[in-house]
Amino acid sequence: MYITLEKNSSGEIQVEDQIITKIIDKDIKSNIDSSLNLEVVVLWEQENSMFINIKIKVENRETVSIDERKIIHSINELIKQTIGVKPKTISVSFI
Repeated sequence: MYITLEKNSSGEIQVEDQIITKIIDKDIKSNIDSSLNLEVVVLWEQENSMFINIKIKVENRETVSIDERKIIHSINELIKQTIGVKPKTISVSFI
C-alpha cells in the first residue's frame, strides 16, 4: 500500500484523516481481533499534534479480553513508521 504525503507551505506533513483511520482499523483487526466493531477518530492540533481515540463497541465488557496497552503500543509504532509522527495521545474507549 502506498500513501501519498504532501507538505504544506510551512513544511508540515499533510495526510488525510481517512487514510490514517483505515490504517489503524486494519492494524487492530489484523493483529488483535478481526471481529471487533471499531470506530477510530483522529484529530490534529496545529498540524503536528495527533490525537487518536479508538472506540470499541462491546456487549459486555467483562467478557472481552482486550489488552489496551497492546493496542496503544501497536498504533504508536504503526503511525511513527508510516508517517513519521508520534501521536500525542492514544485512547481506547469501550462502549
